[in-house]
Amino acid sequence: MGRPVRSGTVAVAGHVLQPGEFELALTAPDGAATAALRGNDAVVNLDTEVTDELRAEGVARDLIRLVQQARKEADLAVTDRITLVLQVPPTVLAAIEAHRATVADAVLATEVRYSDAAQSVPASLDEQPVTFTIAVAG
Repeated sequence: MGRPVRSGTVAVAGHVLQPGEFELALTAPDGAATAALRGNDAVVNLDTEVTDELRAEGVARDLIRLVQQARKEADLAVTDRITLVLQVPPTVLAAIEAHRATVADAVLATEVRYSDAAQSVPASLDEQPVTFTIAVAG
């Protein structure tokens, strides 16, 4: 591998190559989520592994989005506090519990409860059916 020098030349194995005698390019390895930037001066490598922790965070964020949409559809005031009742399978429950405080804070829930009975709003989280209900707290 060559070493660029300030004058626009490249030193390779003790020899200096002049401009026009070489081409510098960044090449991403095959099979990796890697790409060279347009200026060809840096490579970006993405770690695409979805860990259990990332999956749980994604489920919580999806729930927040669903509840915020339900708040909007119910024409609730931005400051209205709510009670959130969820009917979810065990794997989804574990993900939500891992981020319960974040979910409650984001949707202004004073209470997050679980129920075995189906609730009024059908949805899907982590490709599994769930239902939930929101009600103004108080």
